[in-house]
Amino acid sequence: ECFDSVQLLAPVVKWSENVKEVDKIPGSIRSAFRYSTMDQPGVAHLAISKEAMFGTYTGKAESLFTEKFSEEYPAFRYCCNSDMLKQLVRHISEAKKTVIIAGGGVVHSKASQELQTLAETLNIPVISTLSGQGVMPGDHHLSMGVVAEKEIHPYTQFALAEGDFLLFVGCGLN
Repeated sequence: ECFDSVQLLAPVVKWSENVKEVDKIPGSIRSAFRYSTMDQPGVAHLAISKEAMFGTYTGKAESLFTEKFSEEYPAFRYCCNSDMLKQLVRHISEAKKTVIIAGGGVVHSKASQELQTLAETLNIPVISTLSGQGVMPGDHHLSMGVVAEKEIHPYTQFALAEGDFLLFVGCGLN
């Protein structure tokens, strides 16, 4: 007896699909990689039916490829439009005590150097989340430590409490 693995696994994976035709396997594999490497990394589930598994592929060889952008994580990076960027610059320039909170997205995007350059250029202290540890060297004069649920260093707590503009970079807020 078969069970619906797509429906069963949908709540715990980022993407789930059942392929019933052999010619749809290449596109479905590309989709699985695309979904697993965009936003937060996660599991993609691809169920290939017995018919597709043992079928004869009639598609073109050209359709058997990987998408270049899905070869490394993150596949897609978020960008802001120029109006959002202007608004951000205005907020930073009006603030007296900006603090950057850097998360794992900075690490995944390999943007630690860019974040450090931004912090140094604008003289903004940086607090890391647990998943963002290492985005600023611990001995850097602008590094203010790590925000953790249970334990926060007093100067990290002070920076958060006193900051008049908190800039979250590479963090999910939930």
